Amino acid sequence: MQSALRAFVAQPSRENYLAARDELLAASSRSLEAAELDSLSLLADAGDVKGLTEALAQLPPIAALVPRVHYYATLAAEARGDEEDLELERMLRVICLRAILMTGDGSEESPYVVSATSDELDLLDELDLVADSTSLVHRGDGTFDVVRCEDGTIVWFDASAMVQIPAEMPVISPARKPRSLKPA
Repeated sequence: MQSALRAFVAQPSRENYLAARDELLAASSRSLEAAELDSLSLLADAGDVKGLTEALAQLPPIAALVPRVHYYATLAAEARGDEEDLELERMLRVICLRAILMTGDGSEESPYVVSATSDELDLLDELDLVADSTSLVHRGDGTFDVVRCEDGTIVWFDASAMVQIPAEMPVISPARKPRSLKPA
């Protein structure tokens, strides 16, 4: 386990969460993809405990801060009858949700800082809000998901860790057609 993650679990706080997040993002060669979470859901629904446990082990390090991952780990532990792991995963899920709440207040000025898209939905659920629409907003060096909820509440999430905007977009000259990818 990473040192910042260990400190976060021992003493959950905004600062410890953000330090663990930075450390785990640096250790992750890729972000946690929504398709991976969908796969976990399918394995859990199918009752494939072995497959679920193996899939959880293959996730990038940043997954350690994603409440939804701990939910699926809870299901796997429960199916294995592992009471100790079950309680640990339940605790980690709650700690991660509370830590995300500590990162801001969901306003434009102080958005919640998330590590995966599922964090947004889990946090909205925790706040008894239902998403109606989502917009992606680029501002300065940051990328934000702006969620309008059914009751009119607007919640901002700092999604910068999940969305990378290239410094320069390639430009194709209108006079030049792109080369065909078909073999000659």
